[in-house]
Amino acid sequence: MVELSVNEILELINIFLGFLLALLAVRYMRFYSQLSEWWRRLLLLTFIFILEKVVAFMRFEVTGIDLVVVMDTIFIGYFIYFLSYITHIVHDIDNAKAEMAQLKRRLGEIKLDEGE
Repeated sequence: MVELSVNEILELINIFLGFLLALLAVRYMRFYSQLSEWWRRLLLLTFIFILEKVVAFMRFEVTGIDLVVVMDTIFIGYFIYFLSYITHIVHDIDNAKAEMAQLKRRLGEIKLDEGE
């Protein structure tokens, strides 16, 4: 009988949850073209994360290259890219809110001018 440590059991649970998450993500792939760009990028980040965990659990190594390190690098790089994309989106939202507040103020001024 094989005895598993607590860490190995938790890794197995993570792999199982990762596969459930992958199934959910694949289900949403039917609607991929209808998803916004933000959700598409988040979905790709999810796939990279799942693949990273599977590679880490299976301890893959190809010709002396540790694939866990490669997957960590890919995940971190894409995560930074994803955060920069979100930062751009938040900046656009802030600009839109400021523009909307300015337009409301100008509309109020126009209504006051018309009322006089």
